[in-house]
Amino acid sequence: EAGALTEVAGAGLKGFAEGLDGNFYGACSGCTSETKVLALRITKAGSMTTLAEFTLGPDTDTTVNVVGPMVRGSDGHFYGGWGAGHTGALFKFTSEGTVTKLATLAYEAGAYPTSLVRAEDGSFYGVTRSGGANDLGTVFRLVQDGTVEPVVSLGSTYLALGGLVEGADGNLYGIAAEVGTQTGSIVRVTPTGTITTLASPTLAQGQYLLSLTRGSDDNFYGLALQ
Repeated sequence: EAGALTEVAGAGLKGFAEGLDGNFYGACSGCTSETKVLALRITKAGSMTTLAEFTLGPDTDTTVNVVGPMVRGSDGHFYGGWGAGHTGALFKFTSEGTVTKLATLAYEAGAYPTSLVRAEDGSFYGVTRSGGANDLGTVFRLVQDGTVEPVVSLGSTYLALGGLVEGADGNLYGIAAEVGTQTGSIVRVTPTGTITTLASPTLAQGQYLLSLTRGSDDNFYGLALQ
């Protein structure tokens, strides 16, 4: 119904992805327990079904946080990650509720993932906020079979990276915080790990970059605060 909002899940639901069946799927941490995650299906009419309740932490007492919206893979399944302190894992679940733990993130590959983006080749790229060579996070690649490949460690020039979007050229584009600055830059990350600063907006353009998205014209559009 236009203009009407319906509460269908708890605060731990970090967004959802539309399935091939037209329903929406998400994962919720903290909805019933700090140590468990719910896999949810939500219809467009607002009906919510719990498909599975699971724990993927190193032990059953670890408080876990789903770190971003689920992303639908080319196989129709839903991929996501969770973080807990300096650890993290990547998982998927099916529309029927079958949950699979894909990988525990080794510290050198980065810990506590913050987001996933699906690439045209069917793999996923993500960012972590800790771990890696400088303990300041990494960019990594996830293959659907659970293989995790480090792409680049952050921290030598770039302290943080977020908002990854794949470009038409196969590179990744995002927003980064650079050493020595308090604002942000738009950067390009190649699949081999080379990061290049493309633009550092002026105050008049909006220096505090919040998000980036790719338009149908293959240009990128963003939101910034002045």
